[in-house]
Amino acid sequence: MRSAHVILLASLICLSATVGAMEPPSNGTGAAPAPDTSERVPLPAHGNIAGKVTQTMDVPQYTYVEVDTGNGLVWAAGPVTPVKVGDSVELSNGIQMVNFHSTTLDRTFDEIYLVPAIEVKSH
Repeated sequence: MRSAHVILLASLICLSATVGAMEPPSNGTGAAPAPDTSERVPLPAHGNIAGKVTQTMDVPQYTYVEVDTGNGLVWAAGPVTPVKVGDSVELSNGIQMVNFHSTTLDRTFDEIYLVPAIEVKSH
């Protein structure tokens, strides 16, 4: 069981390194701007996020999804997964990244979860 957790953690670290480098955005003063927490959803205690996909983007090795949980919007990135707007998905075992910059998308996400899988529950 412990080795499975180590493998999962190592996989997620590799995922975070290849999706994009973390570079906090600059506001010209050398300090990162205060994050907007108005629509952030903490990872639930049981470790799952579920809801409907509101946006999705694919890059060569990853799928990005924005999920409406009913309590707010959450971004996640995982392995390439056939998913479309309106699909119900469940995300688990995610690692939260703050001010995550995807070099592939040339976009910084205030908050995103790197997940080992995007499970499509219904289309």
